[in-house]
Amino acid sequence: MGCATGGAADDPSTDAARTDGGAEDSSLATDSALPEDSTPPIDSTPPIDGTPPIDSTPPDSASPVDTAPADMGPMCGPGQKWCSTACASIAIDVENCGDCGKKCPAVANADRTCVGGTCGFTCKDPFAKCGADTACTTNTTNDVANCGTCGKVCPSGATTTATCAAKTCGSTCKSGYVSLASHCTTFGGAFEINSAGCAACNNGNPYAAGGCGCPAGTTAGAELALHNDCSGVRPATMQLCESSGMVAGVWGGAFQRDDAAACSLACRVLNPKTGGCSCPSGYSEVGLRVLVRTSCASTIGSHIVACVHPSAALDNFGGVYQVDDSVPLGLGCRVANSRTGGCSCPSGFSATGYRSIVDVTGGMIGSVINLCSR
Repeated sequence: MGCATGGAADDPSTDAARTDGGAEDSSLATDSALPEDSTPPIDSTPPIDGTPPIDSTPPDSASPVDTAPADMGPMCGPGQKWCSTACASIAIDVENCGDCGKKCPAVANADRTCVGGTCGFTCKDPFAKCGADTACTTNTTNDVANCGTCGKVCPSGATTTATCAAKTCGSTCKSGYVSLASHCTTFGGAFEINSAGCAACNNGNPYAAGGCGCPAGTTAGAELALHNDCSGVRPATMQLCESSGMVAGVWGGAFQRDDAAACSLACRVLNPKTGGCSCPSGYSEVGLRVLVRTSCASTIGSHIVACVHPSAALDNFGGVYQVDDSVPLGLGCRVANSRTGGCSCPSGFSATGYRSIVDVTGGMIGSVINLCSR
């Protein structure tokens, strides 16, 4: 028994093997054991160059980060800007002209505009900005200085007042003038009234439908005395129709002047245009021969004198002339029309004849005074 115990203790190789083997076995047991947590350790050692470590930890997908500025709103197109509730084209938007909230002001009779971010306006037809206007204040429908368009002036005349209606120029007669044959005039024609024993109206007024009367706007003016042969040789009256306007155009009124004789009235009938037996300045006398009865119960010669402008533009009056009957001692064309140079009317005019009696050597003959009108 003693030998067995002692033999084991005495073997040095056995001791050494146990000692070395014990240490080696302990080390292997430690290295080969698997740890409970297999996650690799985090290396917190800073890099050699000092750069902070990159955090590769993924963000929490449940809470995304909004990097857009809070006041920009949705993205707008080119030339637009977000204005509170919508994108606005600030170069042309009259409610946001040049910037958000910059409203172009309202202008009467106009549409607002925004061009290049600057406010303006365009006038609504028929209004326009003319001359010194600062806004659309001119109505081209009825403005005689801007009729239909800026600067179109409607003309007026000596007897007319310019008008503009529906963008078209026109005219109306000035006070004291009457519109006859598309002209503003004071001449309203004439008619002839006979004495008792003959039809009341022998020669009518073409401006009164051929009757013995005056057209609207005129009144019976000068009553010129003469004789006619409606039923034998009898006194009659040639009644002129005139308006109150001053002379203008071809007609300058009329008067009557008796021959120098017993019981003559000399200036028998005044010219209402001058207040005397005279013509207005610039007008020529055209004397028409007649016979008149005097207060002495005698018959004497007299002249009805028409005042005719030699060169004024023809209006509704085209002058006057006198033609004797085709009888012995008759003169034919007794008095020529100063506007034609003969016993005729200008083109476009018609003659209205008024019967009269004239004196010739040894007696009397019939004659016709012709007024030219249209």
